[in-house]
Formats: sequence, C-alpha cells, structure tokens
Amino acid sequence: MSPDKSTMKLLGIDYGDPYDISTFSGSSYHIWTTLKNKVDLVQAITPYPARAITTLFKLAAFRPSAQKWRANWRRSIRFKNYISKKAAAIVSEKYAGKIDATLQIGAYYDISGAFDGVKGLLADNNCAITQRTNINFQSSDAVYQRQFQFEKRVYNSMDRVFCFSSFLADSMVEDFSVPREKVKVVHAGINTDEKLLNCPDKDYNRQTVLFSGYDFVNKGGMVLLEAFARVRKALPKAKLILLGPTLASVPEGVLNHGPLSKNNPDQLAKIVESYRQATLLVLPTFADAYPNVVREAMAAKLPTIASRTGSIPEMITDNETGFLVPMRDVDTLAAKMIELLSDPDRCRTMGETAYREYRSKFRWDTVCDRMIGELEPLVNKHD
Repeated sequence: MSPDKSTMKLLGIDYGDPYDISTFSGSSYHIWTTLKNKVDLVQAITPYPARAITTLFKLAAFRPSAQKWRANWRRSIRFKNYISKKAAAIVSEKYAGKIDATLQIGAYYDISGAFDGVKGLLADNNCAITQRTNINFQSSDAVYQRQFQFEKRVYNSMDRVFCFSSFLADSMVEDFSVPREKVKVVHAGINTDEKLLNCPDKDYNRQTVLFSGYDFVNKGGMVLLEAFARVRKALPKAKLILLGPTLASVPEGVLNHGPLSKNNPDQLAKIVESYRQATLLVLPTFADAYPNVVREAMAAKLPTIASRTGSIPEMITDNETGFLVPMRDVDTLAAKMIELLSDPDRCRTMGETAYREYRSKFRWDTVCDRMIGELEPLVNKHD
C-alpha cells in the first residue's frame, strides 16, 4: 500500500454497477476508481436487484399518466424498502468486522440497523428540491411525503452527508433537519476524461454556441432557439451545435447531433469535437440539480451562459467565467451571446479563468480527498 494511501477500510454502496460509465450519470465510475487509489476500498457493491424484479416494482407503480408513473416509480417506497433490506443483509452478513466505514450514493438504501461504524452519503439532489423545481418528477403530496420521510431517515442516520453544492447542503439542513455540522459541500468532477476536453490551441473566433441536454424543453432549448435566431441576425456566421435532443427539424445555422453515448467511442469523439469547436456553452435551463455540462465546459476552457437557478451560480462567476441570466429571458440571453461571440479575446479570458476554477475546485481527485478528510477522523475517533 502506498504510504500516502489511507488505511481506512471503506465499503462503497451504489444503485447501479459501480464501474459502469452510465451509473450516476457517469460519476460512479470516476468516484470509485479515484477512491481505489486513495483508501483501502474493500469493495464497491450494488444491492440493486435484477431487471426482472425491478420491472415488477415498476409495474406496481403504474399510473395512466407517463409523468405520474415516472414520479411514482422514482418514489416507490415499497421498492426502496426492498432494496434497503437487501443492502442491509449484504453489509451485515458479508462485511461485518471487515470495514471501517461505508459511503453510499444517494438516499436509495437505509442501512442504519446493519452497520454501527462510520456512514457517509454523497448526494447531488433530494426529493424536496425536485418536488419544488422539476415538473417531470413531481408527485402527489402523499407519495412525496412517504419519500420525504424515507430520505429524512436516511440522511439523519449518516455521520456525514456530502453534497455537490451549497444549494443542496442548505436544503439538507432546512428541509430535512440534518445537523449543519454533518453536512459538507465537496462539489463534483466531470464525467469525461479531462484530457480529451483540453484544447491548448483553442480558436475563439468560430462564433459557435454549444448546448448539451436530452430534455430539450426543460433545459430551455426553445428559449435558446428563439435567442439564437436573433444572434444570427446580428452575426450571420454564428452556429449552434446541439448534443442530446431528438428534434424533427432545426433552423438554419443549427446542427443537431441528437442523443449521444459516451460509452460509444465514435459518439464520444463527436461530443469531444463539439466541445473543441465551440466558443461558449449556453444552458438556459428551468431546473437543474448540478449540471455536469457546465463543469465540462470549464474543463474545455469555455465560458458559459446559464440560468441563475439552483446550484449553477456556484459554478459560474458572473462576468468572470460566463454570464448568469434570468430564466426564460430571451432578450438578455441573446444579448449576452452576441456580446461574447463578438469578442474572442474576452471569451478566451473567461474560458481560461473557468479552466483554472475547474482545476482547483471541480476534479474527482479533490472531491475524494475532501470526503476522506471528513470520514477518516471519524473512523479514528470511533475506534
């Protein structure tokens, strides 16, 4: 074992294959591979059941409305109780006496009765924020209250609740009554190899805007198209690249690559090339927990124009690494896009500032160090 490596014996608990690049939007792979090099990671496991069992629970949550079915399934307490029981059995039967601490992704499992050692949880969102801001996952009050009570129990059973953002940390304290001293902001890295995004000889004269997101409407895509039409009138050579959405047609000057997977080498190459071609990223979203694309833009030395909502102001320093704009404000969005696309030198300055911010704050290496730095003293004290 490396002399710099922590001797803390850690068990990771995820809600999908811990090393699959699609789990936790790609974050899981980076978290566990980074932790492997920093602590004695005994194992990273998933108590998530086989697809057939998951399908039965999904069917049990059925509602005629697709939106309500999605929300009901996402907040199925029957399913969470089932997988919590499975997770607790694995921890108590297989790892009793072999681990010092656990780190789980999200409030999917309640293992409070299975392990009396140090417990940590990493979260990017919670049901209170989702219920207030994301129409796609809003449920009836009865369903929400059951989910709320489950999450509250899980968060308060933890020795540390690690949050991607201060916005989320405040909610953990104010909505779920988690003691402030237990809640720590650790931020997050990106879900793409940063070496692929780094472009030393980046050309900021291209006047190319990048948008990335599958949910085109709720990510503010229609607002962007309206604003970009005004940009094209002022800057006829301007281009807009879309990554993610499925659209029947797009206006002149817009290139839509559609849904792309980072698991596919050819599609990953297309994503990387789009970041390299872009002058700036635009994300006029209506609701976002902690958008990965903003940090990817920082790693690619791109300034970002995004909505002033949720945790986004924690990633973008207004007038320094990009611009924060009001939601649904087409006039301001168009004006800021024209302002930056017309000034390559300012784009470069903002992009390089964003890159330095990314390097100092938003890398998985740093995130994992922050979590280890919180868990290790608790383990030593517990011993």
